[in-house]
Amino acid sequence: WRRVGWLMAGAAIGLPLGLWVLTGVSEDTARAVISGYVLVMCGVLLAGWRLSREVSGLPNGVAGVISGLANAPGMGGLPIAAFFAAQPMSAAVFRATLIAYFPLLDLYSAPLYWYSGLVTWDTLRAGLIALPVTLLGNWLGGRHFFDTDPQDFRRFAIVLLGGLALL
Repeated sequence: WRRVGWLMAGAAIGLPLGLWVLTGVSEDTARAVISGYVLVMCGVLLAGWRLSREVSGLPNGVAGVISGLANAPGMGGLPIAAFFAAQPMSAAVFRATLIAYFPLLDLYSAPLYWYSGLVTWDTLRAGLIALPVTLLGNWLGGRHFFDTDPQDFRRFAIVLLGGLALL
């Protein structure tokens, strides 16, 4: 929970800055920058960058700032996944931290998106329609999480993200 607190403190700084930048550029520019960002993050993950020990305190806040900046276009999870994957952290702690952080980040982000004009009632309706599938996916993921080889899953996720970014 301390790690989640540091991440959220950083995101509270990064997200408003990211929204300011995002709303100040054209849609095509934003799309190109976001796709490039996803490709870079996939490269970082594929490179297998590693830290010698788990990180606590302020570095998690810095990761939160980066996540907040990246969350303006909805990509705040990638830097956190790369940062956590680089640490010798147990899979259960990794997953639990992400499960705690992402809903909090979304709850913080939603009013800021609304204020910035990036979220409308149609967005809310689409989110509610997608909610059952999201809950099902989380439930299935939880059931199969410990049975899946982490390297196979990691490779699949990175290739999928890279392919989507190229599209």
